[in-house]
Amino acid sequence: MKLLFENWRKHKKYLKDHPYMEPDGLQEAIEDPAAKVGKLPENWFVKLIKLPGIIRVELVERDKEGRFQRIPGREDPFSVVQAAHTSHEAYHDRFEGTDAYMIQKSSAPAGFGPLLYDLVMEEAYPKPLRPDPELVSDAATRVWQGYSEREGIEADLFGDDEENPLQKEYYKENPTVKLALKRAKKLILDEEETPEPEFKEPEPEPFDMEEFDWEELDDLYEHQEDDTDKVAKVVVLDKDNQILLLKRTEAPHDWDLPGGHLKKGEGAEDGAERETKEETNLNISGLKHLKTEENVKFYKTETDKTEVTVDPKEHTEYKWVKVSDLKDYKMHDGAKSVIKMAIKVIEEDYQADVKRQSRKWKIRLIGKGGNKTKAAPFNRNPSFSRSKSAPAGFGGS
Repeated sequence: MKLLFENWRKHKKYLKDHPYMEPDGLQEAIEDPAAKVGKLPENWFVKLIKLPGIIRVELVERDKEGRFQRIPGREDPFSVVQAAHTSHEAYHDRFEGTDAYMIQKSSAPAGFGPLLYDLVMEEAYPKPLRPDPELVSDAATRVWQGYSEREGIEADLFGDDEENPLQKEYYKENPTVKLALKRAKKLILDEEETPEPEFKEPEPEPFDMEEFDWEELDDLYEHQEDDTDKVAKVVVLDKDNQILLLKRTEAPHDWDLPGGHLKKGEGAEDGAERETKEETNLNISGLKHLKTEENVKFYKTETDKTEVTVDPKEHTEYKWVKVSDLKDYKMHDGAKSVIKMAIKVIEEDYQADVKRQSRKWKIRLIGKGGNKTKAAPFNRNPSFSRSKSAPAGFGGS
């Protein structure tokens, strides 16, 4: 608790000392990133580095000795956006046949990210710039969403979801940011990366109990999560064996199964039922365990209700999907395999039930077919264990 409290105090102090790090003004920057050039502090500059297959843009500041240094963030160095061409050896044929630049790394003070992104996009033209969905943060997703809506940016769809900004590639022909940086004498052309700054732990301030705002500490307690790292997910099927999928609000906006993290002391089935209720307003029961993969337990269940109410904080929409249509929905491969496993279990249960019912009827029908006259060669009642297709002695065993 002491460590948590100290880290929280350091975070508050750092934001107070570095107001440009506050996560606001992002939408304004998306709408007019070139205007941010005039808001750069006097000793801040943008460094452009072009290497074979690499475009790298850094936000740097001049130190007292006149050298340029990367602007540090909290514990992670901020201030770099780098893109690599899809033919670069780093991708190992991952994007074979694609002629575009992919964002490899991205980090900047809040509000200045779009400025760096625009410069990279301008340098990439006439080739497009693409996001890498595996690396995109929530803040970066908002930048790409802004590009989808902004004039002067051409966005072409390369995926299946027209509403997902991470499935588009972007072109910017007019180099407005580069021109603005040149006019302001803020652009540095170089071929060497600026060394990453070292993070120095600030000295803790003396704690004054009388001046401390205890209400802020109460807020910290209220927002503490009691979730564990254990997860329960549920394959929910309707009467037509369609699967319930939920579309996440967070990047990269994939589809997912209902479920989530378990609370401390909570059983996996109880947590699965609770999370499904919170996310869909469905009351489920009779869960059947499918598999456990690391810290995730997967269950299946069936429901007659198809009206779902999603929590807008976590999901934007829901759909009941046929197994044959799963290929049209972007989701984790592990979830798809579990869904197919659930369908296989249903089919196996159905076949087993058919066999049980068939055996019951078989026994009943055979039992009614006994030889009432006892006339040879039908001088015995038929066996209840198996049927005969010939009189005794002439077939069967």
